[in-house]
Amino acid sequence: MSDVERYAYLGRAGCGCVRAIVVDEPDDAAFTARHVASMVKAGLTVERMTVEIARASRSQDRACPLHPRSGAVDRQGSFL
Repeated sequence: MSDVERYAYLGRAGCGCVRAIVVDEPDDAAFTARHVASMVKAGLTVERMTVEIARASRSQDRACPLHPRSGAVDRQGSFL
C-alpha cells in the first residue's frame, strides 16, 4: 500500500444510496472538479472520504430499489 492515503468524493441521493464516486487525483484536479460539480448539479450530497471507505460504502448500496445500477464507469470513478 502507498504511503499516501487516497481520497474520493462520493455522491449520495436523498435516499442515502451512493450514486457517484470519483477518486481525487491531484494530477487531474480539473476532471475531479467537473465530476464533483456534476454531482452537485444532479442534487447529490457530496462527501469526501478515503477510497477504502468509499468502496465499502458503495458495496453496501447494491440493493437500492430506487436506483438500479447502470454499470457506467469512467476512468477515475463511476457514475452509477
